[in-house]
Amino acid sequence: MKKALVLYVDDGVSDESLVSGGSFVPDILKERLVVSGITDGLVYSVPSSYQGALSSSADTLVRDGDDIACWKAIAVKTGADHLVRVFADAPFIDGTIVSEMLEIHEKYLAEFTYSENIPSGLSCEIFSSELIRNLPDDGEKRLPLSQVIRSNINQFDVELFYKAPDIRDKRIFFRGKDARERRIMDDLSARLGRYPAYVDLKNLIEEHCDLLYSGPSYLEIEVSGTADVEAVYSWRKGIKTIRGDMSFAFFSKLIGDMRQFGLPYSICFGGSGDPLCNSSFYEMLEAARAENLIKTIFIETDGTRCDSNFTGYLSRVHDPRITVIIDCSAYDDASYAAMYNSDKFQTVKKGILAVRDALGDNAKNLYIQLMKIRETEPFIDTYYDFWEAEKVQIILQKQNTFLGVIEDRRYYDLTPLDRIPCWHLQRDLFVMSDGKVGFCKQDINGVWSKWNIGDSPLSDIWVARKDTFLNDCKGKRSVSPDCSVCDEWYTFNM
Repeated sequence: MKKALVLYVDDGVSDESLVSGGSFVPDILKERLVVSGITDGLVYSVPSSYQGALSSSADTLVRDGDDIACWKAIAVKTGADHLVRVFADAPFIDGTIVSEMLEIHEKYLAEFTYSENIPSGLSCEIFSSELIRNLPDDGEKRLPLSQVIRSNINQFDVELFYKAPDIRDKRIFFRGKDARERRIMDDLSARLGRYPAYVDLKNLIEEHCDLLYSGPSYLEIEVSGTADVEAVYSWRKGIKTIRGDMSFAFFSKLIGDMRQFGLPYSICFGGSGDPLCNSSFYEMLEAARAENLIKTIFIETDGTRCDSNFTGYLSRVHDPRITVIIDCSAYDDASYAAMYNSDKFQTVKKGILAVRDALGDNAKNLYIQLMKIRETEPFIDTYYDFWEAEKVQIILQKQNTFLGVIEDRRYYDLTPLDRIPCWHLQRDLFVMSDGKVGFCKQDINGVWSKWNIGDSPLSDIWVARKDTFLNDCKGKRSVSPDCSVCDEWYTFNM
């Protein structure tokens, strides 16, 4: 049976993303998967926006979408019985994995074979051309083909491929389209002098864990230490001295310092207070939006100031990078009064719905947050019924006691038994409104903070914290603060 390789160029991928170690990744993959005999030929599938080196190839098909019509055209061009999709920016793809998946696919006469435990960029998807030909052209034709299959999975012969070891806990996606992932892959392959096999990756990543510490991917900035309401679980209760507002100068320095890393990152307007309390908030938000390196902007608010100024801004800029998270562990006046000792539920509810409407087709970027504690447990079902009826998405949030600084209100503990290196030490930075950089988010009072952005470049602070991360990877956890009693190590942001 003829098996054609489909080297798939994702939307937004440029030739810069298709280079690894000075070599063009599609050429590497062609050598590894076609010349080696694993597949019998290839076609390049590129979006209409792509203008790179593959555009002039006779083997290139330009697509307007990833729908059934696109795949029918690929099946006709290749004349293959099976199509093996591999992302063209995936230099770490392992030929052994592709061979084993093809063997399973053919042995069990599968129509679709894929893997869930192998990270993107290390495995493939295999489609039967017969399946593609038999799918109707109408109905769900504008949906990606794999989505059509997975959403109707019981209608097809599907094989799910599993391969040990499971490295999903590393949270690395081996794709060149992301500059951070590309740097990790390039640095690891350069250090090894080769592209590693999948079965060796887990040990190699742990042996060379310093390569993971490339720069902050999640920057939480406390632009204000003040707020209009305070929940019973608020971590403001554990702050010894309430902090004020961050100056725009401090904020601008932070954004400028982040450019030194040259990596994409997410920024969160969060901390102990409500960012909308800062009179320079919109100026800061504009500065964040102007940064190309910032891929997501999170705004965490209690909802009391989601007024016409805020919703008007959201509606006007219509920026899909902005995500609004509103803390509202209540569904009516009584539950709100019990949780916040305030009568502002109607104000908050009005603000939530106004933000939803202002976001328009970005409404999926609005979430309300429910704290999972003893006090909310009795009304969780009612809460969900109420807010889902309003078409608002819900985040069920685990309580953080910040190393016991605030009262533990949880009614059970879900902390995994097997500990992995702390994600927050690897990728997060928490900056307080007075400029202090916390040891981590747990350091809400800056007790263990050794740095201030007013005194040092952020890159120097990041380097100074590196040994803490490396020691944590080796199981040598900090004693000041005592990381051994922390239960946030398994949670992650971005």
